[in-house]
Amino acid sequence: MENERYIAGFRFERLLSKVYSASSVNANKSLLENALTMEQGKTYAKHLGSSEKQFFALQKKLIETLNKLQTKAPYSQSNEYFKNLVNYSEKSDSAAGLSEIVEKALLKASSLDNSGK
Repeated sequence: MENERYIAGFRFERLLSKVYSASSVNANKSLLENALTMEQGKTYAKHLGSSEKQFFALQKKLIETLNKLQTKAPYSQSNEYFKNLVNYSEKSDSAAGLSEIVEKALLKASSLDNSGK
């Protein structure tokens, strides 16, 4: 399970790097890992706040990122795809659900920029 959280965090980091500077990515890359940790009942991220607080911080950052992808080239050519992911993100009620959205967004964005990142 720990490896899955790490991989999910890495994917979120890669998605963030498509629209944010490196310093911003570093400040936010653990949002997904921490939210998943708390959601699974582990408490070693408790010093960062409640599970709900971490979930909402993650959800906000993901929606912000998806909105930026809609307007930034080359990702804007699939703005409807990212807009749909925003809708799913707003309706999601778990960090695991947001993790799936991160994975879909990263796959789509990577296919558009041909970076494979």
